[in-house]
Amino acid sequence: MMMVFSIVFLLLIPYYKFEETLGVGKYGFVMGIMSSGMILGSFILTLMKVHFEKRYLVLMVGTLLLVGAFFLFIFMVGVGNALLNTIAGVTLQIFIPQDMRGKVFSLLSTINISLMPLALHF
Repeated sequence: MMMVFSIVFLLLIPYYKFEETLGVGKYGFVMGIMSSGMILGSFILTLMKVHFEKRYLVLMVGTLLLVGAFFLFIFMVGVGNALLNTIAGVTLQIFIPQDMRGKVFSLLSTINISLMPLALHF
């Protein structure tokens, strides 16, 4: 399993290096958090007595935790997206004059739809 994630983290290095808002310091922070989690997981395993017959159960629990954390992250991205889009839409409706709203929102929709292929490329 780590083989897959190590490739992902290796491919993230140039992104963190060249993105102005991230930088190598934040990449190190992310790696430090992941390493701390690995140390905690190793410590938990030393406290447990895993019998040879139960090793698959521990493997399944670890996999479920990893997949669950991934889906929780995706879920939280969805929640944040809903909050951001709702507040942004309401704010735009408040500040844009009524006779200009249709033009502004159609322009925003056109820009969003036009940029989708570009977003899928990256």
